[in-house]
Amino acid sequence: MGIRVIALVVLFFMIEIVLITWLSIYTGWQVIIGWILFTAVFGWIAGKFFRRKRKNLSPPQNVQQMILSQINSILLIAGTFFLIFPGLIGDLAGFLLLVPKFRKWLTPKLLTYFTNRMHNMKFKG
Repeated sequence: MGIRVIALVVLFFMIEIVLITWLSIYTGWQVIIGWILFTAVFGWIAGKFFRRKRKNLSPPQNVQQMILSQINSILLIAGTFFLIFPGLIGDLAGFLLLVPKFRKWLTPKLLTYFTNRMHNMKFKG
């Protein structure tokens, strides 16, 4: 499992480097550097904003609401993480994860996916 995750991350960043290189041929390196700096600063500012906003939220009323809130927080952290690191696919994913309607659509799907995975796990005892 760990090797597959590492291979996936390495492959993802290799694809990002190829896309950035290909795009820089057509737009120039100044545009690429500007885009990378813009998204990194935007991701950093968004991360600070969401951490501050998270402290002011009211506590969840039930377990399902708490789990949905935690998934939403993880998606926000992932979105800011994707924006901080350079790459076109990561930036697109980061911007999508910062959009509340997209997170509202994605959160129940992730909850269902992980719930099904947990029910299908076989524990060795």
